[in-house]
Amino acid sequence: MSTISAVVLHYRAEPFLRLQLESLVRAARRHGRTEIIVADNASPEFDPERWRQIFPEIRFLQFEKNEGFGKGNNRAVREAQGEYVLLLNPDTVVPEDLPVKLEEIRRQYPHRGITGVRLIDGRGRFLPESKRNLPTLAGSLARLTGLERLPFWPPSLSYYNRRIPPAGCGPNDVFVGAFMFFKRRDFLNLGGFDERFFMYGEDIDLSKRFKEAGLDGFYCGQTAVVHFKGESTP
Repeated sequence: MSTISAVVLHYRAEPFLRLQLESLVRAARRHGRTEIIVADNASPEFDPERWRQIFPEIRFLQFEKNEGFGKGNNRAVREAQGEYVLLLNPDTVVPEDLPVKLEEIRRQYPHRGITGVRLIDGRGRFLPESKRNLPTLAGSLARLTGLERLPFWPPSLSYYNRRIPPAGCGPNDVFVGAFMFFKRRDFLNLGGFDERFFMYGEDIDLSKRFKEAGLDGFYCGQTAVVHFKGESTP
């Protein structure tokens, strides 16, 4: 069984963070070889000591300055000890068997790049950003205009990966930064997130660089994670 580091970059989403960490602790106890790291990106009034008292098994890091999503995650991943990294937003809630399921997916569907799962919102609705194609002009226009929702629109020209049903499994090019599972060594060898992105777009760029390095990604909708979306954006 592989060692896994669950890495959460937090910014001003404490009510969601508590809910998430309760789910992550249950998952880590079931897996047995999972560490949890929470890196706070200079949230006002965040008190790591209070959080350590609530969750003594979790490592809390506190950065002095908010330098963005990419740089914050890069710093946190460098602190991790696991062979694999599970990158999560603080407004996600995971099932108790998630680490076990992720290892099963990688054994059942051998691939070397990023693994993604089915993301659902707080009402249980599928979030299409769970699986995306590499952006093209046609795909971006289809998304903006709503053309890709029409039944005749070719999946190959869509922004989202429509070749795989939400509960299905298959190769996928682009994953959302709210949930990524990958080998820590591969992430570091590629230089992590491009820190020129402050927020948004860095997940597309990283997915593209994984693919260009021959590390093809895989989406599997057989397990789901709740993502409330946008709680750190303000």
